[in-house]
Amino acid sequence: MIEQAADEFPRGEQSGHGLARDVLDLANDPRFRATLLVLIDADSTHWPSDLDAGVDGAACFRELDLGIDASPADDDPLAGVRAFEVVCP
Repeated sequence: MIEQAADEFPRGEQSGHGLARDVLDLANDPRFRATLLVLIDADSTHWPSDLDAGVDGAACFRELDLGIDASPADDDPLAGVRAFEVVCP
């Protein structure tokens, strides 16, 4: 269902705005009403760099503090994970 609904949304340049705004539109779709965006080891062209750069829609994602893991770095289960609350309607 998620893939089907995602296919119905125009992406990036097709929609006339950036990918952060596209994700926000999808999150606010009545079929999802998503309140969180979780990036797991995200190192892509757009995520999370678009949010860090403040592109259109980026202000609608508030980064959550996931805390600090006291275990050795290679044992950290949250290494590379970033979570954002969707704060715009």
